[in-house]
Formats: sequence, C-alpha cells, structure tokens
Amino acid sequence: MERIAQQAAATVSDEHRIDLLGILLTGSTTAATRVRAGAEADIRALLGDDALLFGTTIRASEAVAREGRDQGLLVHELAEKVEGQEPFWKALRDGKPSARLPGSAPALAGDYVLATDEIIKRINELEDEERGAA
Repeated sequence: MERIAQQAAATVSDEHRIDLLGILLTGSTTAATRVRAGAEADIRALLGDDALLFGTTIRASEAVAREGRDQGLLVHELAEKVEGQEPFWKALRDGKPSARLPGSAPALAGDYVLATDEIIKRINELEDEERGAA
C-alpha cells in the first residue's frame, strides 16, 4: 500500500493532479472480521484519515467468481438467476436435474451496489466542495 501511495505522489506535477477518491476493501470473506479490522487499522495508520476508507467491503466468493466466468455472467446477472431458480429439493423430488448456483451471488451483488452508492456519493461530495471553492 505504501508503494501505491508513493507512485501516486510521484505522478503529481504542476500540470497534473491526482486525488484519492477512497479505499475499498475487497476479497475478504465475511467471517474474517479480525483480518478486515486489521487491514482497516493499517490503512488508517498509513493515511491518517477515516474519510478515505469506504464502509463497504466486497466479500470474496470463489464459487460466484467461477460460476460467473463459466457462464459469462456478471455478478448481478448471476444473482438474478439464483433468485429465480427452483429450490434444489423440489427439482430432486420431481426427478429433474438441478443446476446448483452459488447462493452467495445475491449478497455479493449487494456489496457491489453498496460500494457503487458510496463511490457516487463521494464523487458528488468532492465535486460540491470543488464548486464551493471556485
């Protein structure tokens, strides 16, 4: 993370400016609360600013990643299929083949929706600040 901060700082010149919109934690399992808390503490220690850390975390789901790749679907498309699928027990009872889709797809899609909402709000806040300063 320090390397990324150094690279960003090195790109700043009189003609160009880079602003850090925020930091979004990704690839963390929902059960890894201590790991996530440690990562958040490291980020705060490095940057010293809570405002940069988005509240949403994009959870890790290998099953969703694989199924999405195999079917050529985005997470929200896979989530729609999961929500519309027949319960496996019903298909089993009726003697139909049951294609099991990862049940975590809707929650992962929800993470992306929440993250997108936070990012858009942050952009709007920064643009409002910039307009107010002008």
